[in-house]
Amino acid sequence: MVAIGLFCLAAIFAVADWYAVAKKISWLRYSAKPLVILLLGVWLLLQPIAFSELFWFFLALVFSLIGDIWLLAPSRFFMAGLASFLLTHICYVIGINRELPPATWQVFSLAGAFIILGIFIYPILFRGVKRQSGARKLQGATLIYYIVLSLMAFSATTTLARPDWERQAAVCVAIGGLCFFFSDFLLAYDRFIRPVRHGRLAVHITYHLGQFGLIAGVVWQLLVISLTG
Repeated sequence: MVAIGLFCLAAIFAVADWYAVAKKISWLRYSAKPLVILLLGVWLLLQPIAFSELFWFFLALVFSLIGDIWLLAPSRFFMAGLASFLLTHICYVIGINRELPPATWQVFSLAGAFIILGIFIYPILFRGVKRQSGARKLQGATLIYYIVLSLMAFSATTTLARPDWERQAAVCVAIGGLCFFFSDFLLAYDRFIRPVRHGRLAVHITYHLGQFGLIAGVVWQLLVISLTG
């Protein structure tokens, strides 16, 4: 019951954060956003699953919490937030791919889809970043980040093609990965290309849906494995 309560509380703070962003209530945003990830991390640790199975996902939440704090700070700390979320995505990639996806046509199709998406999306980001001060360093960081972000979303969606993944858990993880991908892309677009109407709110909503989807889906899958032996 405690675990369920924590999960619900995390969801309540997520909605509180969205409200704070929409209404521009700074004090509520500064408190609610970090609390979402903190509570989700505690909920994760309370699951009846070996910590060795949860390690990379817990570490992803730790780096997410650090990244949230950096991004709530003045804009000069943006690169620190970017580095923290880069580590977040690396942790998700490692955690999801402890067993590599099968070499099937579905997996190759997903890989092709992300490559095509990158061909269209990255040049848009590149042109926007090129206009910023310190563009050369930022261009390199953006390229690395986009590659790792794409690997995270690709890894999450490949769970749909993995026979060892329970279907509902895979759907949850795949949606979470895509939401996280969209959140980061929208954040970059809003910051480097042109402001998006209600863009910050959309970034926060998709970010939280991404985190909830990834973590809840992974827990679902690991619980199914533990119950079926």
